[in-house]
Amino acid sequence: MKKSRIWIITGIILLFGAFGLTIHNYYEDYQAKNNAADAVQKLAHVMKRENTGLLYKMNPDIEMPTKTINGIKYIGVLEVPKLSLQLPVMSHWSPDGLKIAPGRYKGSVYKRNIIIAGHNYRSHFSRLKTLDIGSKIWFIDVEGNRFEYKVSDIEIIKGTDVKQMEKGKWDMTLFTCTYGGQNRMALRCTITNMLAGGN
Repeated sequence: MKKSRIWIITGIILLFGAFGLTIHNYYEDYQAKNNAADAVQKLAHVMKRENTGLLYKMNPDIEMPTKTINGIKYIGVLEVPKLSLQLPVMSHWSPDGLKIAPGRYKGSVYKRNIIIAGHNYRSHFSRLKTLDIGSKIWFIDVEGNRFEYKVSDIEIIKGTDVKQMEKGKWDMTLFTCTYGGQNRMALRCTITNMLAGGN
């Protein structure tokens, strides 16, 4: 009798724990969605629209310019038309920063080797797994220059295999953890067009 009571109490505790964790995850996703939407809206007001494209075309090695919103530096906005998704991209990624927005892991859109990390929130990178080869993705830097890409490959990579994630001559890679966090999903993208700001 005592053992069955202990098992029942343990089961109830585990159920409450799972429920609490689910609520916490939904809350974090909700906060991340609001934080990203706020940053995108504020970036829209400060991003340049004049023609500055010649600068990065003449010197692709220049550092990507940034705009600071709420104390965070951003390099631009990522748009996925098929998902109606608009996300700001931080200049550098960090575990805490990913709770707010995706961040640049390394590289540059100008050098055609950017890697962007994003959290597996539904409002961030989780839905990228529903894209098909050929899906369009846009990146608009803070100078208003627009870079158009198509998804060329989708890979599942072991979570610790950083070399594989960085491997290849891809113009842009978007990556996030899979559910459970043991693996990473990487969207490999090829550039299809570059439009200077104001065009």
